[in-house]
Amino acid sequence: MNEIILFIKSDPLWVALALLPLAIIAKNLLGAGHAQQSNQLNWNYLKRGLYKGLLIYTAIAVLSVMAALSNDLSVNINGATLTLVQAVTVVIMGAVAVYVKDIFALFLLIFKQPTTIDENKVIKTESGTYEYREDK
Repeated sequence: MNEIILFIKSDPLWVALALLPLAIIAKNLLGAGHAQQSNQLNWNYLKRGLYKGLLIYTAIAVLSVMAALSNDLSVNINGATLTLVQAVTVVIMGAVAVYVKDIFALFLLIFKQPTTIDENKVIKTESGTYEYREDK
């Protein structure tokens, strides 16, 4: 296991490719958790989020393979010359940053959500179960 971690840490591209799926999964799990807390969990939204993340990761992985196969190509950005691998790494880290920003926004929503239940809003239904009525 240590050899795998050392191999991934040896190249910024591998670090970025390892971080991206972790960020995608974390965002989707936190989003599902927040929806569950709000009693609005929709499995289709979770599936769409994971599918979207898989598409993004697949496209970036293909782009990374293309960049790794063509080491001699370079990109000039604001006077700085980057190899295609470096440019792809920047794009991937940008995607990770977007996911991390969303993760922090979800953390804030989850932390703000109350954890106590107002007993006056718990009512018994006709079937004998109990429901919690939230204010809209």
